[in-house]
Amino acid sequence: IGRVARDLGQLQYAKEMFEKAHRICVRVYGENNHRVASCYSDMGRVARDQGQLMDAKELFEKALAVGLKVYGENDPNVADTYRNIGRVARGLGQLEYAKETLLKALTIEIDLHGENNQNVSATYTDIGRLGIRQGNLEYAKEMFEKARLIIVEVNGEDSRKAATCYNDIGRVARDLGQLQYAKEMFEKAHRICVRVYGENNHRVASCYSDMGRVARDQGQLMDAKELFEKALAVGLKVYGENDPNVADTYRNIGRVARGLGQLEYAKETLLKALTIEIDLHGENNQNVSATYTDIGRLGIRQGNLEYAKEMFEKARLIIVEVNGEDSRKAATCYNDIGRVARD
Repeated sequence: IGRVARDLGQLQYAKEMFEKAHRICVRVYGENNHRVASCYSDMGRVARDQGQLMDAKELFEKALAVGLKVYGENDPNVADTYRNIGRVARGLGQLEYAKETLLKALTIEIDLHGENNQNVSATYTDIGRLGIRQGNLEYAKEMFEKARLIIVEVNGEDSRKAATCYNDIGRVARDLGQLQYAKEMFEKAHRICVRVYGENNHRVASCYSDMGRVARDQGQLMDAKELFEKALAVGLKVYGENDPNVADTYRNIGRVARGLGQLEYAKETLLKALTIEIDLHGENNQNVSATYTDIGRLGIRQGNLEYAKEMFEKARLIIVEVNGEDSRKAATCYNDIGRVARD
C-alpha cells in the first residue's frame, strides 16, 4: 500500500504505511534484517519526496547501516542506498559527501554489472548533476557523456532516457559556450520528446525553450523568438497562464523582442511575465526583480528614462531584501540606476 500510495502522490498515507511496516519488521525480525533496511529506504524516499531532506538522509543512512551488516558492501541494494544518500546530500549542499557516496555506488555497480548497465548510467548522471552544483562543468559533461554511451547501448538512441541525457549534455554544453553542440543535443531531445509524448507536453515546451536560449546566445534572435513562442504555445496548453514556466517564457520572448527592436511587443510580454510572477510569488522574489530590470532596460530603449529608473528602483528594493545590500545583483542594479540617473 505504501509504495502504491507514494506513486499516487499520497505521501502522508504512504509514510504511515511504511512506518507501520517498519515497526512490525523490527519487532518480528530484529533491527538487522533486510526487510528493515527496505523499510528505512521506503521511508527515506517518502521524506525526500516531501522535501524533508535531512530526515531522508537519516533514514537512508539507517538503511545503509543495516544493509552493510546484512548484505555486505558489494551488493546492489547497498549501491542503491549509497546513490539515494548522494542525491539527498547534493540537495542539502553537502557536495563532498554526495560525491563520496555516489562514487561508492558507481564502484559497486560497475563491479556487479559492468559498464553497460542502466544503474551505472543513472549514477553517472547523478555525478554529472553534482558536478554542475560544484561548478565543474567539464567534469559534469564528461559524466553525462559516459551516461549517454550506456543509455544508447542499453535503451536505444531514441529512448526517453536518451532524451533526458541529451538535455543534460545540451545545458552543460551551452554553459561552456559550446553552442553548436548544445543545439544538436537539444534538437535530438526535441525529436524524441515529440515522437514519444506528442507536441503538447511539458518536455517539448522545455526543449523549445532550451533551443531558444541557444539561438539567442548565437545571436539568431528571430529564430530564438520563434522557438520561445513555440514554447509558450505548448506551455499555455499544458500549464495554463498562471505558471512559472509560462512567466519565464514570456520574459524570454520580451528580452529577444527588445533585442529585435520590437519594443511594444517586448513590453507586452514582459508585463505579462511580471503579472504572473507577482501573482505566484508576491513582490519580494528574484524573478520579479529580474523582470523589473528587464522592463527598465526596455524603458531605456524606448527613451523613457524616468520609467526605466522607476523600474530599476523597484528591482533594487527587492534585491536588497532578498539578496542583501552588498550582493552582486545589488551591484548590477546600482549600476543600472546610476547610468539612468546620469542621463
